[in-house]
Amino acid sequence: MDSFYAALHDILARLISAPNCYIATLDESREYLDFPYFSDTQAEMPGRRALGLGLTEFVIRRGQAEL
Repeated sequence: MDSFYAALHDILARLISAPNCYIATLDESREYLDFPYFSDTQAEMPGRRALGLGLTEFVIRRGQAEL
């Protein structure tokens, strides 16, 4: 899956400016986020974390992607 996520990031970066990109998944309990793919020019890959009030959680609550 890592190579698939990296290829997806590469395609996205050809369409829009996307030096940083991540894929987050919501666990079955809907309480935690995991990050199977994370590419950032400055930040370290986050570990599992509880849901908060960030953009990722906003997208989850809204049920629509944001660009």
